[in-house]
Amino acid sequence: MVLAQTPQVFRTALLREAFAKAAADEVNASDEAGLVERLGHDVHVVHGTQGNIKITKPSDMDRPLLPRLERGKAHLA
Repeated sequence: MVLAQTPQVFRTALLREAFAKAAADEVNASDEAGLVERLGHDVHVVHGTQGNIKITKPSDMDRPLLPRLERGKAHLA
């Protein structure tokens, strides 16, 4: 079992094919990787860090600096 992080990255054409096939088959998936696997493609895990956060709303924009500030590698202007 792995903890999956965002982003999941796929070539645009492959992702469109995966979504189209899922829609045609009336399949619901929890993520894009599951849809791509349904097409018979391998999905690879790339190890990341907890600092790889998902930015989904404006208030998330301040978060990427926090780990670097805590390690002393970034400075606020």
